Amino acid sequence: MNDSLVQGLHSALAAHCSAAQVRAVEAGEAAPLWQQLEPLGYADAFVPEEQGGSGLDLAAGFEIACVLGRHACPLPLAETALARALLAAAGVQPPAQPMVLCDAVAAPSGALALPQTPGLQLASHALVQHGGHWHLLALAGHAVRAGDYRPRASGALDGVVLAQASARFPAPYAAAVLTAPLQAAEMAGAMSAVLAMTLAYAQDRRQFGRPIGHFQALQMEVSALAEQVAGAGMAARLACAGSAVAPGTLPALSAKLACCDAAERVVAIAHAVHGAIGITEEYALAIHARRLHEWRSAGASAGDCARALGRALLEDTAPVLAFVRERLAV
Repeated sequence: MNDSLVQGLHSALAAHCSAAQVRAVEAGEAAPLWQQLEPLGYADAFVPEEQGGSGLDLAAGFEIACVLGRHACPLPLAETALARALLAAAGVQPPAQPMVLCDAVAAPSGALALPQTPGLQLASHALVQHGGHWHLLALAGHAVRAGDYRPRASGALDGVVLAQASARFPAPYAAAVLTAPLQAAEMAGAMSAVLAMTLAYAQDRRQFGRPIGHFQALQMEVSALAEQVAGAGMAARLACAGSAVAPGTLPALSAKLACCDAAERVVAIAHAVHGAIGITEEYALAIHARRLHEWRSAGASAGDCARALGRALLEDTAPVLAFVRERLAV
């Protein structure tokens, strides 16, 4: 991928995704940030060049998603890029505003519902997978349940009527599988930001006359944090290594699970090092921590990934090492 594309996104997010700006978007003020980012073309990253996009593949998407995660971009930009690629392949004109992707689920009432979805309240449409088809559903007019981690940015819908969709076309993948590699990449980017913040704080915060980063016990914890970040980044990169936008199911779920497991440890260590300042309003660690916990439970959650991988392993007659080499390879 052209480094200038990554640097361009990095520069744009550095200018428009400060902690205060992210909090403003997560409070419902999404329009200004979208107006800054949409003209840059990243929402059309996966759309073929002949249809006006950049024609990038999933490997390039890893770089983009990492930058989004590093800057805690609150908008569902990676999801919008995936949705626009799917709509372009189906010959459907995409909405101009952000979109999310999700799988419809059965509500307790028996009606269809949309589960907790990151950025749902910041999007104008959802591309919903149900019954082997995508349904492009406008979100205006629906009663949204608040997000568990970002109450005014994410959310869920009950009583979804897919007959109201403006477009319908085949969906060979579940949304949870399709979004898993890029969610893993965003998580890897967010964890790299948490590591950088933790290292900087450990050098700046002094106790007993020296930086707390000089104490061996804390050094061991930060080393464990760095190990988790490195492993998560490698897992996400491997899941995004294919040339197509569509991922392999088991590699995608394996990467998401690896990042979910790493995120739990990374957040715990980072907050232990930072102490009380880590949850204060003016400090950005809590923003990344909320996003990481949200990704752990969204789409293909940690439990979903573990169960799917476990079932695949039990159904496979090959030895475990062969399963890993053959079924989890991209």
